[in-house]
Amino acid sequence: METKIDIHLIIKVIKTTSIETLFYFYRIIVFILKLITKKPPPLAMVHFLS
Repeated sequence: METKIDIHLIIKVIKTTSIETLFYFYRIIVFILKLITKKPPPLAMVHFLS
């Protein structure tokens, strides 16, 4: 239940946020993922948000 609520909140924020802000958050997320996994982000994520 908690994960579903979080996903709905994230979707709501995405729908009410500008593309520039989304790209800014995306860059932060990618940077954190690179630090954690030492791997590039999935291509699907890149194509979806680019």
